[in-house]
Amino acid sequence: IDIALYSQVWPFGSNFDGSGFINALVTRAIQSGVIWIGAAGNNGGMVYNGVVEKQRDVRTQLLAFSGRDHLRFENKFDENQVTVTLSWTDFQDDENYNTTKDLDLFVYDQSGKLMGSSELIQRGEAPANGDTKLSSHARESVTIQLDRGSYQIKIKVNSNNLAQSDRFRVLLKAGKEIDFTDRTKGGEIMPPADNPLAITVGENAGESAVGPTADGRIKPDVLIADSRI
Repeated sequence: IDIALYSQVWPFGSNFDGSGFINALVTRAIQSGVIWIGAAGNNGGMVYNGVVEKQRDVRTQLLAFSGRDHLRFENKFDENQVTVTLSWTDFQDDENYNTTKDLDLFVYDQSGKLMGSSELIQRGEAPANGDTKLSSHARESVTIQLDRGSYQIKIKVNSNNLAQSDRFRVLLKAGKEIDFTDRTKGGEIMPPADNPLAITVGENAGESAVGPTADGRIKPDVLIADSRI
């Protein structure tokens, strides 16, 4: 293979800096002579980036956001399928690595009703014997059907081994329009678009993801006017 054109981005699997098991495979291809060209992804305006230890409330173990215990988003349509993905920086080049750092994800409506949650257990063990609660990876994800209205995302810290350098990321994806009220600016590039050796292509449009990466690199590498080819 001389050139690989890759249009997918993954909502987890990287430490936001081009590392992780997905990028390890891409790097192997590039170092073997493949020119890797990848899409930046359509996650513009749909990402929150934070630092776990700086935002943890030690009383509730919930992450804090400017005095609140939740992130806010607004759903514009009824019967909208929304996926919320939480990931954090504990991925290795080996896809069989089992994290011991454990966070949980909850989504509530404006009245405080729980709409959905992801409470996988990360304790250094791979899922076995049909135990669907165990997870190897530093990620939680929930897909729910929502009506129009305001919603809240809460994140709970379940383990005491988080480091000062541990970062987390929340990504929203929906079939219809939503507004991520508490999104952060930039830092939206998912793997393998964040790979330092890949040529990452973005579009000159608001939904196209932009960097920089966590290690300060500018991404995407190339912008085109219109991705519809």
